[in-house]
Amino acid sequence: MFHVMTEAETIAGCKDTSIARFGDGELRLAAGGACSSQKADPNLRAELVNILRKDRGLLVGIPNFQRTPRQDVWDKYRRPPFYPLYKQPVYGSAFITRPDNAPWIDKPEYWEAVRDLWRGQDCVLVAGDTKSLTAEQMLADGAASCHVIGAQRQHAYAQVDALEEEIAAHAGRVFLCLGATATVLAARLHKRGVHALDLGHIGMFMRHAGAFVDPGSLISKGYRRQNVELHRRPEGFGGDGKKHAERVLEFARAIGARSICDYGCGEGTLKKAITALGWSGFFAEYDPAMPGREHLPKPVQLVACTDVLEHIEPEYLDAVLAHIYALAELGAFLTIATRPANKILPDGRNAHLIQETPDWWVQKLQAQGWSIAERFDKTKGGNCREVWLWLKKKTTRSTGAPT
Repeated sequence: MFHVMTEAETIAGCKDTSIARFGDGELRLAAGGACSSQKADPNLRAELVNILRKDRGLLVGIPNFQRTPRQDVWDKYRRPPFYPLYKQPVYGSAFITRPDNAPWIDKPEYWEAVRDLWRGQDCVLVAGDTKSLTAEQMLADGAASCHVIGAQRQHAYAQVDALEEEIAAHAGRVFLCLGATATVLAARLHKRGVHALDLGHIGMFMRHAGAFVDPGSLISKGYRRQNVELHRRPEGFGGDGKKHAERVLEFARAIGARSICDYGCGEGTLKKAITALGWSGFFAEYDPAMPGREHLPKPVQLVACTDVLEHIEPEYLDAVLAHIYALAELGAFLTIATRPANKILPDGRNAHLIQETPDWWVQKLQAQGWSIAERFDKTKGGNCREVWLWLKKKTTRSTGAPT
């Protein structure tokens, strides 16, 4: 039996020692499989298994199985062929970089503890892309200096020996954002007396601080139950997303987005329609009233929220808008009805709980920090029935598409 430290305990330990982390990809590789960023390799597998099983004085992070709300994702990693790999009595938490699996870490005080890892330090950053940490981010957060060593984004284990030697030639605390290769490098460098930290996608999640709020702050329990009931009805509910597929795809291409989240996805018709139009990037779906889609999504470059905001409980609207803003890196496409709905909720209320003018919505969104790139008021008989809004972030940093 083994114990997994909390995320706060693990981050505190990182100040004094190296950490090598195992997520789902690293665990699959250790069990003889492969993952999206790294093909199977017998030498890599042997190194990963040794790191998991033998205490080398460095922290080894594994999923915090018992605490995560994502039991549906992580439960299989508590069973064979993975369970026999865990031979040490104490592990750190691999979720120090993952508020999607440990939402309680998405707090200002936690991110400050993370920044303390590089604040005032001469740093070496090893990364395959700019999705995670960047030298710009680390210097802005107080790093004394930051030397960047680039590596190939996929299958970087082929470079591991050369990377180890190049890193060792530079003085400073080492930060690794390179998948399974980072796990191996952290252990190798620790053996050489180098303080090396495998931090994965932590930079991306820090730039989107606030994206992993308490789901209860976005919708009440009673209203969620009513929406679940509406989705179960034979006539359907939330199936109009497909109507906006062309506009969403056009906007994604215009702003260079490679990742999209359908926020309030309902039956998921937008994903099907946009895929049919040729979208091949990352696509997330979130809807608290749809089983299988109720987990908070990862940050993305474009949020699409169509025919949703008018359904939000008024007292929860500011929190929902803040959540959308935190999730999106580049922009958002919103469609919002400004008229009564044709449907009635089980409690007798009109399904459009918020019925406000386009100008009211624009002011609300501008106050949130959005720039209005384009607006279209859809009218009938001289009355506005719906407003479409193309929004852009005023300042952004590139994070790439989540994997």
